[in-house]
Amino acid sequence: MIEEVDIKGAKKAILESVSWDIKIKRSDRRMVIKSPRKPEIKLKGEEIRIIVKSSKTELPFFNVFNVSVEESEEGLLEVEIPSSILFLEINTVSGDATCEDLSLKNIKSVSVSGGIEIDKISSREAFFRTLSGDIRINSSEIDKIVLSSVSGDVKIKHSFGREWDITTTSGDIELIFPGYPNARILPRTMRGDIVTSLPYILEGKEYVFGEGKLRISVKSASGDLSLRSETSENEYVKRILRMLYEGKISKEEAERLIKELGF
Repeated sequence: MIEEVDIKGAKKAILESVSWDIKIKRSDRRMVIKSPRKPEIKLKGEEIRIIVKSSKTELPFFNVFNVSVEESEEGLLEVEIPSSILFLEINTVSGDATCEDLSLKNIKSVSVSGGIEIDKISSREAFFRTLSGDIRINSSEIDKIVLSSVSGDVKIKHSFGREWDITTTSGDIELIFPGYPNARILPRTMRGDIVTSLPYILEGKEYVFGEGKLRISVKSASGDLSLRSETSENEYVKRILRMLYEGKISKEEAERLIKELGF
């Protein structure tokens, strides 16, 4: 089933499913819905709600972590949303949520065991939460992120912002930067390890990389925190020597950082 929907000036889209995967991407025209069967569509004021009901489960649900599911079925709901949609919310129980190539003011995705994958998204704010599903953010620019997972892993690659708050219980956290990061990271891990070969300066409990423009708070009980860059080690050495030349680090600190790189 393929259906074009006149959203009549709606600015917020809410999509809900139990076990179906949800995939959202940009549309240059009206909203387009692709689905094996027609979902329920509710349009009220500036909000459009798209609901996939399973045979024995009533939606919408008000708290996805308290949903009782008697029977689940697999499927894929694909939605193309126009640029007039500025607020996006996706709720699933076991279905995966995938978003790509969108420009928004706010994005929210909540799941119990489903994964969340964000690719090429621009947004002022984002909220992501899972219990056991993994969270992947790639090539996105999101000013403020609040992200939490219990046992799912978190991977953020080639993305930028101003303030990120990342929390896991046992899930590992991996941050991958395209070049040398300009980040200030405050890790709060109880038993997890912090793994990085990137040169940094310790300011109190904060790991400062470059100018430290992106502030990242990381909390985990036992998950590991890994930071790496796809820049060559020679570029790291140049960065360290530049920091030494600018008086940002001492000669002893420069020697320590270069030694940690294996030179």
